[in-house]
Amino acid sequence: MQNIQLQLQRSKIGNLVNLKNKNFKLILIVAAIITVILFIVYFINKRKWDKLNPIFFKQSVLTNRLITLPGEKIYTSTIGNSFTYFFWLYVDDIKKYRYGVYKNVFTKGQVGYYSEQQCPGVYIAQKTNDLEFILSTESSGQIINEKFVLNDFPMRKWFSIALIVDNNSATVCLDGKVAVSKPFGGSVIQNTGNLVIGGNGGFISGETEVGSKLTQICKKSGFSNNEEKAGFAGMLSSLCYFPEAKTVDFITVKHKKGPYTESIFMKLYRYIRNPKLKVESAEEEAE
Repeated sequence: MQNIQLQLQRSKIGNLVNLKNKNFKLILIVAAIITVILFIVYFINKRKWDKLNPIFFKQSVLTNRLITLPGEKIYTSTIGNSFTYFFWLYVDDIKKYRYGVYKNVFTKGQVGYYSEQQCPGVYIAQKTNDLEFILSTESSGQIINEKFVLNDFPMRKWFSIALIVDNNSATVCLDGKVAVSKPFGGSVIQNTGNLVIGGNGGFISGETEVGSKLTQICKKSGFSNNEEKAGFAGMLSSLCYFPEAKTVDFITVKHKKGPYTESIFMKLYRYIRNPKLKVESAEEEAE
């Protein structure tokens, strides 16, 4: 009798263990399915986000050549005439090449300081380390180029710039802090043209002593040099676009991430292979 009861107890225990094992396996399967679904949703949303909010350069590029990005890659805002550009700049020199001429950083639309078909246009001033912004606006059927200036930007160091446009006003942030605010008399015109980086002149040319030296530096550093006049003497990194007016708090957080939108391992890799360090090293060899 005791043996029978013992066998029954063992049988019950065995059934409970099997049931628990089955339940555990079921929980694992359900958890795995949920995880896969969450990953799929995440990647779909991330792909959509990346498409609407593109980052064009996740590493620094020397601005010694003309770069054109198709306009259809940049979606116009559906919330009024609002958008935001965020980018990092390293300006090495403003006096050695084309001194006295506006140097284009980038333009959405038609390149040219006096063009009425650009929104925005970002230029380094003719003779000073000032950054000039141009936005095409419309008031009573008349197109007006609204211009405003960020004075005295840092030289030979990375700094971030955010251009926040919200219908009839604009804000410029330097290193995550508001530096310039500009109200407009009309509404901003959203330009659907190409995004041009480094138009309207540049700094790599074999025609001058400076240009020839920089050409040698680029060749020793492993950078391409097509001898075309484009850009400015420096670098551009993490050029981002958002089809809405971002907050200053958002820009501050963005600034704290630094000029490279990459993982910590890629940042370490970029630090080791920093193009600026290579340029400086090549310049020392050239001398």
